[in-house]
Amino acid sequence: MSDIQPGIVGTPAPKKSRKKLWILVGVLALIIIALSSMSNKSSNASATAPTTVAPTSTVAPATSTTFSPVQQWAGAHSGLFGALGADMGNVGAQIKQDTTTGDYTTASLACAKLGEDAKAGAALPPIPNATLEQQFAQMLTNLQQGSTSCVSGISNNDINEIS
Repeated sequence: MSDIQPGIVGTPAPKKSRKKLWILVGVLALIIIALSSMSNKSSNASATAPTTVAPTSTVAPATSTTFSPVQQWAGAHSGLFGALGADMGNVGAQIKQDTTTGDYTTASLACAKLGEDAKAGAALPPIPNATLEQQFAQMLTNLQQGSTSCVSGISNNDINEIS
């Protein structure tokens, strides 16, 4: 006779159950790369050659860095990207660690933290680029749904809720 306890899962999650998580990790990475690349292009484009004042001296122009609205948004909310990335890494690490013990309590907590940070991201002002905002909003929705399924699946001892 076996007693099923919340937070305890007897069989490890199949690798397919992590497919959605890795897709979300990839989408987040692509958004971060896109925002970083836009930042690099802007800062490279603003560099200019020194101006000659007299035949014997060269003076570098005053540099003023202007950022696009998307870059400003990304800079203002960069902590969220770090938190989501850390959360996703933590979920994967906790699932792997908890698989050895069969007690998925810490994985459930990691999933819940990911959901909290995704919810906080959904409350941010929109990205001032419609395409990026749509993709970002979808990613946050997926992370929240995945987090809820992860916690519920662990709590109900139902691997199908996680996959």
